[in-house]
Amino acid sequence: MAEIDGGHLFAKALKKEGVEYIFTLNGGHIYNLYEGCADEGIKIVDFRHEQVAAHAAEGW
Repeated sequence: MAEIDGGHLFAKALKKEGVEYIFTLNGGHIYNLYEGCADEGIKIVDFRHEQVAAHAAEGW
């Protein structure tokens, strides 16, 4: 049985729900999610401030 990490599993769930973009604040604790999103074709929009990321996502 193949193993999958939590980031890839979460990215697969996002893709299944039709998510095309994620708005995020970069950090080492979520690199597995970034890799999973890249593998699933989900685009990553990175910000330097979490409030800006939230406003951008809301405006999208």
